[in-house]
Amino acid sequence: MALQIDKSSLTKPMSLVFYVVSLIGFASIIGMLVTPKDNLRLNVMLHETYNIALIFSTIGFIGLIYILLNVLGFFGLDRNKFMGLYLALSISGWFCFIYQRYDFMLKPLEEYGINLRFKMAAETQKYGQVGDQMVKIPMKSLHPAIHIIGIETETVQAYGGYPFSWKHYSDQLKALEDSGANTVMFDIFFMDYFKDNYGLLHTVESLRDKAPELFAKGQGINLSNAELKARSAYWSERIKKSGNVVVDYGMEVDPSFDPAMLQTPDMKARIAELNKFRIPDQNIVENEYLKDPYLEWVSFPFPPIPAVSRATKGLGAANVKYDGSSANYVMPMVFKWQNRLYPSISLLLACRYYGVDVTKDVEVKLGEYVIIKNIPDKKVSFGIKFGEDNEKDIMTKPNAQRSVRIPINETGMMAINFIGGPYTFPSTKMVELAEQANLKEKTLNTEEYRNKILLTAMYYATGSATTRDMHPSPFSTVTAGIEHHASALNTILMQDFVTYPPAIVNYLLMFLFAAILGFLIPRFNIGVVLVAVGVLSAVFLVEAVIVFKYFKYVHFFLVPYVEVVVILIAVIGYKVLTEEENVKYIRSTFSKFVAKDIVNELLANPESLKLGGEKKELTVFFSDIRGFTTMSESLSPEDLVHLLNEYLSTMTDLVIGYKGTIDKYMGDAIMAFWGAPVPNEDHAYYACITAIVQLEELKKLQDNWAAKGYPIIDIGIGLNSGPAVVGNMGSSHRMDYTVMGDTINLGSRLEGTNKQYGTRIIISQTTYEKVKDRVYTRELDDIRVKGKNEPVRIYELIGLVNPADAEKLRTQVS
Repeated sequence: MALQIDKSSLTKPMSLVFYVVSLIGFASIIGMLVTPKDNLRLNVMLHETYNIALIFSTIGFIGLIYILLNVLGFFGLDRNKFMGLYLALSISGWFCFIYQRYDFMLKPLEEYGINLRFKMAAETQKYGQVGDQMVKIPMKSLHPAIHIIGIETETVQAYGGYPFSWKHYSDQLKALEDSGANTVMFDIFFMDYFKDNYGLLHTVESLRDKAPELFAKGQGINLSNAELKARSAYWSERIKKSGNVVVDYGMEVDPSFDPAMLQTPDMKARIAELNKFRIPDQNIVENEYLKDPYLEWVSFPFPPIPAVSRATKGLGAANVKYDGSSANYVMPMVFKWQNRLYPSISLLLACRYYGVDVTKDVEVKLGEYVIIKNIPDKKVSFGIKFGEDNEKDIMTKPNAQRSVRIPINETGMMAINFIGGPYTFPSTKMVELAEQANLKEKTLNTEEYRNKILLTAMYYATGSATTRDMHPSPFSTVTAGIEHHASALNTILMQDFVTYPPAIVNYLLMFLFAAILGFLIPRFNIGVVLVAVGVLSAVFLVEAVIVFKYFKYVHFFLVPYVEVVVILIAVIGYKVLTEEENVKYIRSTFSKFVAKDIVNELLANPESLKLGGEKKELTVFFSDIRGFTTMSESLSPEDLVHLLNEYLSTMTDLVIGYKGTIDKYMGDAIMAFWGAPVPNEDHAYYACITAIVQLEELKKLQDNWAAKGYPIIDIGIGLNSGPAVVGNMGSSHRMDYTVMGDTINLGSRLEGTNKQYGTRIIISQTTYEKVKDRVYTRELDDIRVKGKNEPVRIYELIGLVNPADAEKLRTQVS
């Protein structure tokens, strides 16, 4: 029910305090919500204010409830409906705040939802029969250019552990000489100078093993300069000869390194070679992210030895920025170091595939995009040729600009569109490929790698002599690092990018759910609300999956469901508490004046009580005792009270028994009405029956009073039907449920008119028209009533056509 509170309460000092506290608290929250999480400087500045803002906003929240209740009461609005919406939106606001600043509480749940969508949208791997073997049928979502050369357990064992001689990488390149591979990438950090001359190193290692035996025979080890030169074989020379090799390197992230190490001749030489492959300044669009030092998350690069760098066709950073989440979802496209941008290995490989130069044909704007431009208009096919070559455009989704736009965030990260879990990409064991260089007759047709990008890397090798390069993905907690790079490269080449919307979009989605629930719960019963929530949840589930599957759009998924549960509990709990208040109000207000079944109906449908007044069609009843003043003079006060109470009790029971509502007692007079608070289409007939039965019951009372020596009393009754305003009337301190209007005024005058015509019950023309076929009446006169221009025809009510209705329509009064 609406609170009736004086407007002055809104300007009390306590309210003003709540205004200020609420403003400070909520302004602080809004400030923190709109602060980019990656802007570390602002986050550091605001970090100390979190808890203070939380306290202020909590106090402010409580204060605003108090103020709103006052405002709603003052303006006469429906408190329950508005507070349901207010609670729902407030809870939604807290969810947004918690997710933004305390994401460890809700982020794992939302990440599970992201993983779930990747799995639900993933293409099913199919298999086909080739001869006597079952082989994978390439998935449509998998780019045919990507192939992994895996350093797995068999390779590590065959080469005596890891790391092994660079000779084996050289063998791999030798085996690929006529393959027509687009690019061979090595996810190996070639850091040691002495390993570059793997031929001489291999000679030294073999002589070291033979030395004890030779020395035991009294023989020495003698190698001429010519023999040493003949035995020399440089890995960097093999790379240069192949002409299609790129390698990656690591970016150090430890901020505590000694800057002096960058000034050593070795590091200067390495970085000088690296700078040949960085993004030139003229290809970078300057903005606030480029200049912000807090967005530079790497300390320094550690490139390969200069000989290897000079021989390659490109250097790309290999770091995977995994932040401890349930899975890795992004891959760097560029790395910012000293306000310069360096390409990642994924971006470098994409440029190699398209046949463009990463230092000339790439434009970068941090926070928005990396654009690969000037892609040639050519067609390409892959692998072994069988008959007619099925060539397709080098771009999966060709466009007139011949460019690929890669969306990135302010730190240069691209969202990875994972298409599957471990072993999704086709692969070959490195030992199987490399050993082809040492066989007279090859057992592997390397033409299979024609126009492909070969990613050489550690690939699920086990044992102590290995290194683990694993990161969790949406499909598995253990996914090879090279598969993350392959997935990033596949995302670029398929031009199928994932979009994570700005935080404001997710928060608006949360508020939309809250607004829907806040609107539904106060207006409908719990059953209807639960059905609506079930339907809404199902629709949202389908929408989230479809939007991700076909548009790769990743908005909030599971957190809104938690929000819905919390809002349901909170708003339904509030509704239950307020309904208990309504029950008490209805029982206390109506149980003494209306029938029990009407009270029950009101409890079941409290909305039928419109606060502040509602116009309804009803019948009003007035009765008064004739000669009450004379009778009161002849009785003692005690006898008068006893007689009056007996009379009023009997008449009241009859009004309530015939579904009427007692409005008020005015001394010996009774005012009642039918048709409210519960609608009654037959209100005129019920009022007529009540009046007739009251005269019958009065006769019994008269006989009883006569036996006791009490004076005989009589009554007059007036009935009128028509529109009237019914509802809670009064002031903020005292209210009554009553009726007002011309219909009531005429009913009161008809009761007094009985004296002029010597009648006991008079009904108006409007009442007569509603009951004329079911009652006996006598037309009396046309009378002129004060305030009315037209005369009003009146009738004496004599009896019922069907007397059985008096018993049939009567209910028991408890």
